[in-house]
Amino acid sequence: MALPGRTRGGLEWYRTLAADHATALEYKKQPPDMPLLGLGGGQRFGTQMVPMLKEFATNVTGGSIVWCSHYVAEEQPDEVAAALIEFLKAS
Repeated sequence: MALPGRTRGGLEWYRTLAADHATALEYKKQPPDMPLLGLGGGQRFGTQMVPMLKEFATNVTGGSIVWCSHYVAEEQPDEVAAALIEFLKAS
């Protein structure tokens, strides 16, 4: 991170917030009905993930992954993989 240019990629997320918000508002007008899996960390947004995503899509499943916070896939890779496999089997 100390080398020049290393923080650029991480900061791009913040630079696109306005465009992402506009896109999200368009999804609210005509939500996609394709299956959507939403996973959140149990110590962060886990219980709120599905209700939040249902504002933008109609076919949402998922929920909370215990013992993790923000970086769900990195903190609980086995649980995330199991949830993905189950989701893909059902879809």
